[in-house]
Amino acid sequence: MKIALAAGIDLLHSVSYGVLATHTVQMPGYPYATVLPFVLDERHRPVFLVSALAEHTKNLIADPRASLVVYMQEQQNVLAGARMTLIGDATRIDAGEQFIARYLRFQPDAADYVALADFAFFRFTPRRLRAIAGFGAMGWIEAESFEQAAWIAPEQEWQLLEGVVISTEIKLASIRMG
Repeated sequence: MKIALAAGIDLLHSVSYGVLATHTVQMPGYPYATVLPFVLDERHRPVFLVSALAEHTKNLIADPRASLVVYMQEQQNVLAGARMTLIGDATRIDAGEQFIARYLRFQPDAADYVALADFAFFRFTPRRLRAIAGFGAMGWIEAESFEQAAWIAPEQEWQLLEGVVISTEIKLASIRMG
């Protein structure tokens, strides 16, 4: 069955953490899974902020191949809700000021970690995604489709946000004056 790309992207934008499975260095051949918060970059790719001391970071440095499971977190029955497994590669990136501000907008508790020298950003680039929208509604999404999804440039996002902030400030000022 074919799953709509939009459903997978909507799910990614609806969650703030997932389960990352890496290839463990400690026990070669076995997976190592952990829960991590993430923020999507402009092309809907998850980005993690991880410590050099963490097992999953050591594992990713040794082998960037990984899986990430995301799911609708408020579902009582996890099997009835939307969920997706992303299969791909997680590699370290140099995040600029703009992305760090975006990351902290969505993950404000990470502010203390950003300041620490041993934390770094890793981007997860999907090669294939398995989306399940509920019982009997499932299918694969290929990386080519995912890469062609509509996106907004970071500069445009900042301009839109500035417009919202300015508009909100004007409304608040008029309420105070009125």
